Amino acid sequence: MGTISDSPQGLVLDGVFRQAFSAEGIHFEKQSDSFKIHSTYNTSVSLRGEGDVAISTQRALERNGMAIDTYATIQIIIKSGQNKTHWIIKQDDFEKRAHSIYDLVAESNQKVH
Repeated sequence: MGTISDSPQGLVLDGVFRQAFSAEGIHFEKQSDSFKIHSTYNTSVSLRGEGDVAISTQRALERNGMAIDTYATIQIIIKSGQNKTHWIIKQDDFEKRAHSIYDLVAESNQKVH
């Protein structure tokens, strides 16, 4: 491959990023313009919420071995209001609140292990 010159977006659209940065265990995802690490998931959770909080929550859960699946039995519900956010973890008769993403991940890991 010779020298290629284009805008970053042009390189992404042409697949140059994917080819140049492909390696075992990592790939460039065109939809999000970001690198993704292939993960092995230990469990699945369903996630309900919107916006930046939902995106950050999803990424944190995936980094910690939890795949997002609409039909999973463990449910995580994001509740926001009055400048505060909390997460509700539900499964069967179990329900617990977390007041940070850090606490959510810790509680979710305890629930699934």
